[in-house]
Amino acid sequence: RLWSLQGQHLATMQGHQSYVNCVSFSCDGKHLATASDDFTARLWSRSGECLVIFEGHTGEVWIAAFSPDGLMLATTSTDTTARLWSLDGNCLAALSEHTKTVTAAAFSLDGSFLVTGSQDSTARIWMLGLKFMEAALQSDLPVSSNG
Repeated sequence: RLWSLQGQHLATMQGHQSYVNCVSFSCDGKHLATASDDFTARLWSRSGECLVIFEGHTGEVWIAAFSPDGLMLATTSTDTTARLWSLDGNCLAALSEHTKTVTAAAFSLDGSFLVTGSQDSTARIWMLGLKFMEAALQSDLPVSSNG
């Protein structure tokens, strides 16, 4: 449900078949994205209309994050992948270098990089553009979206 700061109910987003793990606003505030245990992410209008269902993960989807320009969505999953999507639902890339659940994703402010974190104790930096490249940062502890 979407509420105003004054407590007024604005919209209800209905459609996922299981728990919703993440909700994020686009930078312009016109859209929301949700990630769910039903293996999908969804794009919503602020009025609660489901605009796109992002299907392709084979496990629970943990994170849905908008690119700074609002043209792409990154998702992460228990299927050990992160995916990069156009907002029409087209999967632009499946990033599959992690070996355990991918728990975090964030775009750089200029949108040229995506970083993903995983329970495999790595964070990977992906250069976005015509070719996707990555560099792994090894750590001693699993990476999560909540620190």
